[in-house]
Amino acid sequence: MTAAPERSLMEEKGNLLVIDDEEEILKALYRQFRRDYNVFTARSAEDGFKVMIETPIQVIISDQRMPGMNGSEFFGRVKNEFPDAIRLLLTGYADIQAVIAAVNDGNIYRYITKPWNPLDLSATVREAFERYHLIVQNRRLLIELQEANALLESRVAERTALLEDANARLAALNAQKDAFMGMAAHDLRTPITIVQGFIDLL
Repeated sequence: MTAAPERSLMEEKGNLLVIDDEEEILKALYRQFRRDYNVFTARSAEDGFKVMIETPIQVIISDQRMPGMNGSEFFGRVKNEFPDAIRLLLTGYADIQAVIAAVNDGNIYRYITKPWNPLDLSATVREAFERYHLIVQNRRLLIELQEANALLESRVAERTALLEDANARLAALNAQKDAFMGMAAHDLRTPITIVQGFIDLL
């Protein structure tokens, strides 16, 4: 009985993925966002990618410096396979060159410096979710517009076919009228000539 409301609540909340190899940072970000979003955590980029395969993630916060694949490299991969997910990079000032490169490549939406301001971070995450929903809404509107255009083109083609058929029938009727008038003129020409002759005789 309680499963449906819980699932409905899950669908209403956005899905936020937090990736960091430091457990305390994961806990801190989980506590900060758990009331507003469904928060998923991962200790590495590979674990984060597994989460994304299993769950539709709208916004990702990833640390830049992690063992194995770093945040920029992870977002480069995500950009190709999950392009709609909004990517936020958590980084220290020492990694600013990597951040600039990630921004220029379009791999991240924003970067967040450590230590972060909770209010600023909340506002950034909220803007990221708004951006995601805007992207999805624009895509849906584009699909609806394409479908409407296809329907309109179909109706125009149908009306054009009907108009061409009506024009063809009108041309046929006009040809029949001309033929009838030609025969009538021919059939009336002889009697009129005879009558004209009698009038001249009289």
